[in-house]
Amino acid sequence: MNRPVNKLVVAIVRPPLLLLGFVFKGFYSLLFSGLDRRLALKHQQQLQSDVLAFIPSLASRPGMRILMSEIGKPPPPFDYAEVTIAVPPMQFHFVRGRGGFDAYIGRDCADKNWHELSLVLSILDFLPEMSRGSITDPSEVERALQLYWDQLSASFSDEQYSELKKQLAGIYAHDRVITKQWETEINRRLYGDKQ
Repeated sequence: MNRPVNKLVVAIVRPPLLLLGFVFKGFYSLLFSGLDRRLALKHQQQLQSDVLAFIPSLASRPGMRILMSEIGKPPPPFDYAEVTIAVPPMQFHFVRGRGGFDAYIGRDCADKNWHELSLVLSILDFLPEMSRGSITDPSEVERALQLYWDQLSASFSDEQYSELKKQLAGIYAHDRVITKQWETEINRRLYGDKQ
């Protein structure tokens, strides 16, 4: 088909499809939103109890508090659940779903930057052999926290956090360069040298 015919077909077919999508989304929300929220709450409570049970060195810290999710935030899809636990000066964010478990660490609510716990442990030379994503269950978090709690806490203190932030920024900048190189290579292979 040529370009004017394509535009005409899109102009004719798009509005009814958008209307159908709007109607089905409304029906789904009306019928299943309560069920989705109850299921998400169940998954979140299960993750929260698992984290507190399997990471006792975190649960027993003075000042530990569980941060509630944002009100009005849509429930996570599938069986995903997340819980955030604050133990000043750090916060830990745990995500579980579809068979995976991820652990993140951050400074405080105002910072809003989460970093993989395994990455932070590796760049601080606590566990240099550890790679990103190598923490796959709560028992590994427990082991790392038992061994390196004081060092992690010091790294996230007011005095040392700026240095840690610089190291992380350097790694993330390197990641962006590598990603851009891969994107360029993929585009070159897909579209050739037509630019």
